[in-house]
Amino acid sequence: MPRYPVMLTPDENGTVIAEVPDIPGTITFGQDEAEALDMALDAALSMLCHLIDSRQDIPPPREPAEGQPTIELPPLVVMKLAIYQ
Repeated sequence: MPRYPVMLTPDENGTVIAEVPDIPGTITFGQDEAEALDMALDAALSMLCHLIDSRQDIPPPREPAEGQPTIELPPLVVMKLAIYQ
């Protein structure tokens, strides 16, 4: 399954910002790292739907740095992306 690297950054208000740099526009936040990763997956899925709707290319995930958190696309989404491409 495709795994997209996520950049987690602590925010000044105590939340954690999550960005998926390989999927442009995918940025969100959570109360902690676990919630930020859950929100990042949801944001990534929304952006992938937008890319499909606007007939743009789906960017492949790059290899994460060692220890970098990732999100994994659900199998059904992977199947839909395979049909789209």
